[in-house]
Amino acid sequence: MEINRNMLIFTSAWGPPGEEKPTFRMLPLTNDCPYVECIFDPANKILAVISKIEKKTYTMVPRIDDNGDVVMIKGGKPRPNNKQYKEERRQLESYQEFYIEKPEEIHKFVGMFGLNVVDWNERIRAFIAPKAESKVPPGEIQFAMPGAATAPTAKVTTDPKQMNLEDAIKDVASTPTQPMTVVPKD
Repeated sequence: MEINRNMLIFTSAWGPPGEEKPTFRMLPLTNDCPYVECIFDPANKILAVISKIEKKTYTMVPRIDDNGDVVMIKGGKPRPNNKQYKEERRQLESYQEFYIEKPEEIHKFVGMFGLNVVDWNERIRAFIAPKAESKVPPGEIQFAMPGAATAPTAKVTTDPKQMNLEDAIKDVASTPTQPMTVVPKD
């Protein structure tokens, strides 16, 4: 497969209305580009890549009457989502999304497809710079297993004098093989 620099990088904004943060986007310049759009999420430091691969997904859409007007809710009963119109679940065509999380991989991807990457190189590095350090004390990490009522706390060290690789391997080998999410300890 031949990879061409066929996307234009440009400035944009990302976030809820009134709280937008500066970011960059990429749009295709040619029909042979495999992506519809790319946008960098500055809060999470993730590049969202929307491909041309189509998929069917279910989503809630407003219900319409025979005239094409949105059917409003009668009686004033509040809806959990605060919408004042009726909705129905429909299967729609959408595009497959991919998320690139590692800064070096984001930079490499943008370099592969961005036509004007030379002009953007330093700005992209500034956007994808790692997040500010966590307020979690060094060595304190909480591992939360989905469905678990409580999460054990693990002490982690980066001091080579305190590290014991054999003990770490035994700990990992003895833990249940369930997916884990790493979250900072409160």
